[in-house]
Amino acid sequence: MRDPILHYLFVFDHKTMDREIVEFGQDIEAALASYAQKEEEVKDDRSIEVVLVGSDSVESVRMTHSKYFPDKRITNGWLTNHGLSDEVIHQHSR
Repeated sequence: MRDPILHYLFVFDHKTMDREIVEFGQDIEAALASYAQKEEEVKDDRSIEVVLVGSDSVESVRMTHSKYFPDKRITNGWLTNHGLSDEVIHQHSR
């Protein structure tokens, strides 16, 4: 059986190097809605990159999108167990 696809929204500011990562689990509708909303919010700021990623594991995302994961630890839920960064990372809730 295949692993479920998990969805992550990355917001990266190239000027300040600030990162925000929101984990949506399997909720693609919420991920797409948040992606569209964030794209609209930052449409005039070319220094901000908004990316929606789907993957079978956070480890795969870490490999394919490594620029979003500096080598710091986080203190946020299950993501801590996956060695993710100390940047702003949170799980989407409805």
